[in-house]
Amino acid sequence: MDTSVLRRAAAPAGLILAMLVLPRYIFTNPAMVEGLPAAVGPGGWPDALMTGILACAAVWLARELWLSYRLRSARRDGPAADPADAPADGGYDHVQAWTGMGMVVVYTYAMQLIGFPLATLVFLMAWCVLGGVRRPLTVGLVGVLGTVVLLYVFVRLAHMPLDRGAGVFVDLTIALYRALGVF
Repeated sequence: MDTSVLRRAAAPAGLILAMLVLPRYIFTNPAMVEGLPAAVGPGGWPDALMTGILACAAVWLARELWLSYRLRSARRDGPAADPADAPADGGYDHVQAWTGMGMVVVYTYAMQLIGFPLATLVFLMAWCVLGGVRRPLTVGLVGVLGTVVLLYVFVRLAHMPLDRGAGVFVDLTIALYRALGVF
C-alpha cells in the first residue's frame, strides 16, 4: 500500500479506533449510567455523539480509500487515461477539519470548568467563525439562541444534569437557569 494512502487514511482510522475505545472511559462510574434513560438522558448524549463521529469517520475513510484507488488506477492506465477521471482534492481543508475536532475536545473540557452555558456559547460562536460566518450579529445570535435552545432541550425537557462549571461559574450557571426559567 502506498504511503500517501496510509497518511490520508490515518486520521479517519484513528477516529474510528478512538470512538470504539473511548466509550469505556467517558464516565467515572459506568454502572451508574446504565440506570439512566438511554435515549434522551445523560447516558444517551455521549453515545449519540460518538456514534455520529464514528459514522462520519467511516465515510471519510471510505472516501479516502476510494480516491486513492481512483488515483492509482489513473496512474496505472497511463497517459491514455482521461484526466477528468483522476480524483481531485476538492479543496478539502485538513487544517480546518483538525481545528474543528480540536475545538470539540476543548469544549468538552471547558464545560467542566466554566459550565455548559458559557462553554456552549463560546463554542457555537467559534464554530461559526471557523465555518466562515463573519457578521458579528449572526455569530452572536447563533451563539445566544443556540445556547438557550440547548438549555431548554437538555435542562427543561430532558432533565439532564449539565455541567455547571467550577467556582464562581456554578453560581453564574444557576442564576442563568433561574433567569431563563429552566431550573
